[in-house]
Amino acid sequence: MNYTQTLLLVGTNICTFVATYTLTSFIDSTKRGTNRSITESNIKNDAASKTYKTYTKFVKNTFDNENINVYKNEKRWLQHLGNTKHSPKLLYYNDELRMLVTTDMGDPLTKEHLASINIEKNTNSILSELSRYNCRHNDIKPSELVFKNGQINVVDFGWAHYYDKQNPSTWPSCLGDKFKCTPYCDEGSIKKSIDFIIKHK
Repeated sequence: MNYTQTLLLVGTNICTFVATYTLTSFIDSTKRGTNRSITESNIKNDAASKTYKTYTKFVKNTFDNENINVYKNEKRWLQHLGNTKHSPKLLYYNDELRMLVTTDMGDPLTKEHLASINIEKNTNSILSELSRYNCRHNDIKPSELVFKNGQINVVDFGWAHYYDKQNPSTWPSCLGDKFKCTPYCDEGSIKKSIDFIIKHK
């Protein structure tokens, strides 16, 4: 069954875009956060027609509290990072469904990918970009690193925070799993994650 929903398109030309997005499977609102799919979406305006390979994500509310709405936090950071090259571009969102549709940033990072690139150059580019936008990802681990067109990219910004501020004390201590650094440091987490991928994947 298909579920078709007209959604708000987020972009620089927001006033002229009209888009209809068709999911490939029915959305069960009782299972939000469990459904993730990659699908094709046509985005059209009066001047041109573009096709993006997109990534659809439903953000759970499990960890929401008085200091964080994980869905809203990720949406806000994706909007803020919209012009970066290592982070997803937010194409659509639906607040009721807690759904985010972004550009697809690639496949899970593997040691074969890493063998084909300059790792230091890639990671420095990511860290420089995050720093320039005053963003600390906070939850970098192997599953958050993907690869496309010869470069490493970072996804899942639900726990991102300002680089120059401490995380709220109510945020879970498990962020980053065994790849986190104390205090939180994206540079250390990327290094630990890449070392793990090289040794275990």
